[in-house]
Amino acid sequence: MKKNGKLQGLLRTIGEYALSVGVFIALWWIYVAVKHVPAYILPSPPKVWSSLVKRNCIRTSLDDDL
Repeated sequence: MKKNGKLQGLLRTIGEYALSVGVFIALWWIYVAVKHVPAYILPSPPKVWSSLVKRNCIRTSLDDDL
């Protein structure tokens, strides 16, 4: 039973971190959109993501060279 409790604790911790990151990204995206912040000051999350993908910092499942 201890293993099951540890697994539940781990999953709960991972879920809390994932939720925190999701809320942070959502607030960032909303702030940039509402305040019309220029991209050179604070780019939106999709612009950051596309930049990371273009520079091959992040691989996606759409990469042909895998």
